[in-house]
Amino acid sequence: MSARRDLLAIATVMLLGLAFTVGTYHILSWQATAGDDFPPYSTLRSDPLGLRALYETIALLPGMTAVRWYEPLADRFPEGPGTLVAAGLTPAALRLMPSPERFAAFARAGGVFVGAFSADAVVPTAATTRRPAGEATPELLHAWGVELYRAGASGNTARQASDGWPWLSPLYFVCTSPAWEVWLHCEGRPVLISRRWQGGRLILASDSYLLSNEGLFRHRRTERLCAMFIGPNVWFAEAHLGVRRTPGWGEYVQRLRLHPTLMVLLTLGLLGLWRTLVPLLPPRPAASPLALEDRTDLRDGFLDLLRRHVPPSHLAETYLREWRRFCAPSQPAAAARLAAVGPPPSDRPPLEVIRDLHARIHQKE
Repeated sequence: MSARRDLLAIATVMLLGLAFTVGTYHILSWQATAGDDFPPYSTLRSDPLGLRALYETIALLPGMTAVRWYEPLADRFPEGPGTLVAAGLTPAALRLMPSPERFAAFARAGGVFVGAFSADAVVPTAATTRRPAGEATPELLHAWGVELYRAGASGNTARQASDGWPWLSPLYFVCTSPAWEVWLHCEGRPVLISRRWQGGRLILASDSYLLSNEGLFRHRRTERLCAMFIGPNVWFAEAHLGVRRTPGWGEYVQRLRLHPTLMVLLTLGLLGLWRTLVPLLPPRPAASPLALEDRTDLRDGFLDLLRRHVPPSHLAETYLREWRRFCAPSQPAAAARLAAVGPPPSDRPPLEVIRDLHARIHQKE
C-alpha cells in the first residue's frame, strides 16, 4: 500500500506540474496573440493600432499571398510582382532604406510600393518654412518628386477628407512632379497620392490610420484599398518598425527535422525519471521477519539474495552444485564423501539436507 501511495503522489505532482505549464503557456499566448508588445502599425498587433486585420484579410483572398518581411530592406528586397507595404514611416526610417535604384528595380518587375507615414513623424510645419539642418527631404522622396509637411496648429484636430471620411493626420504632401495623381485631399492639401514609376506604381499616404485595424473597422475605404494592393504577393515590411525575426530552437528543429530525435530523448528522460522514482524490485511487507534491515551486513545481504532468487526446494541442490564448483578442487576427500552419498533427497526439508551436507564436508578423517 505504501508503494501504491507513493506512485499516486508522484502521478499527482506530475499532473499538477503539467497543468501549471499548460496554463502558463496559454496566458503568455494570449498576450502574444494580442501583440501589445509590438510597435504600432505592425501586422502582429490585433489592437486598434495594428495591421493584423489587413494582413489576415489579404491572406484569405484567392490568388493573394500575405508575407511578413522581417529583413531590413537595405539588406534584402522582395523579388517578383506584388505590393510592398511600409506603414508607420518616418523621414528617419526613409533615410535608412535602400537607394532609389533598388526601388526602381522592384518597380520594373511590376512592384507597387505603398508607404504610409506615422502621424507623429517630425517634419516641418509649413511648405514655406525653410527646413532646418538635418531635416532635409529624404533622398527617396526627392527622387520621387514629393515633399512631406505638417499643417499648422489648426490642423491638429480631426478633419474631413475629400471622400467624406475623417482624416486624422496633420501631415500632407507637396508634389514637385506633375506625375503625381491625388487620390484624397484634406482641406485642399494632398494626403493620399499615387503615380506610375519605372513600370510600377508608388502610393503614399500621410497617415497609416486607413490601414490600421481601427481604420478598417470605423472608416473602411474599400475602393482605395482595393486599388492600392496588387497581387499576387503582398509584403508587409516590419524591420523599419524595429521588429526583427530571430530564429528560435523550434524553427531549427523543424528546419533540421529533429522531431524523431527529440521524441527519443524525451522517452529516455521519462524512463530515467521512472527508474529513479520507482524501484525495480517488488516491495516486501515491512512486518516480515526476513526483511533486510542492515544492508551493511554481508551475511544478511547474502541471505536476502538467496531468499529472493533461489526457491526453497532447490536450495540444497544449489548449495551442493556451488560447493562442487568452487570448493571441491581444494578438498578432494570431502568431494569423494559427497560423491558416495549421491544427490540430496527431495523429500527431506532443505535445511536438514544442507546441515547433513555440511557435516559430511567437514567430517574429520
